[in-house]
Amino acid sequence: MNARDESQIDELRNLVLQLGNALRLSERRTTRLERSLRWGAVSLLLALAVGLTFVVKPFGLALAQSGERLPSKSPEEAIDRLTESLTGQGSTLGMMGIRTISRPS
Repeated sequence: MNARDESQIDELRNLVLQLGNALRLSERRTTRLERSLRWGAVSLLLALAVGLTFVVKPFGLALAQSGERLPSKSPEEAIDRLTESLTGQGSTLGMMGIRTISRPS
């Protein structure tokens, strides 16, 4: 081997080292980006699940309570049921001790 061949081999070695370093740095950036995207997606899904829980839970309670009774047959019965549900034992208004005006029978 002559000097020219050795200088070309040294150049190629340096080039391969530079390319290896560039690849290593690129892999680190890609790994960081993947990790950030993964945790972002997990956080978004968790936030959606919590939000849906808060939105859907009252509907479930309302549907569960509505199945107990048949529809009202008269407006008076509907008003009585509404008053009972607002001031009855399970309501917050009933717990606060708010008195309502009862209609004479």
